[in-house]
Amino acid sequence: MINSNQDNIIYSQFLSSLFSSIAIMGLSILCLLNNLSLDLYSMLFMLKIIIPAGLCAWIAGFSVGKILDSYKVKVQVTKEKTEKQAYEIPSMFAGTTDESMDLNDGLLDMGIE
Repeated sequence: MINSNQDNIIYSQFLSSLFSSIAIMGLSILCLLNNLSLDLYSMLFMLKIIIPAGLCAWIAGFSVGKILDSYKVKVQVTKEKTEKQAYEIPSMFAGTTDESMDLNDGLLDMGIE
């Protein structure tokens, strides 16, 4: 059974893995083309370059993904709030004595100007 939360794309995981894999693949190809041999020294040289670059790319992708995820949540909350306000029916029997009643047009103050 698939959970409905798994259907949504989590940008932080997707972008971190994408950035990291592109950095690792690209730098390994460049290191191998630079040395033109596959021996112990070229492998150690390649690992000293690839591991920090892969971690930096992963952190960059994760942070960009978190920014996009937070934007997606803000849009969803705003959309739910506007949908909820769209279905509210203003009542003249609300029983509130505070300043929720607009004296100019007689409507409840729901953010409508």
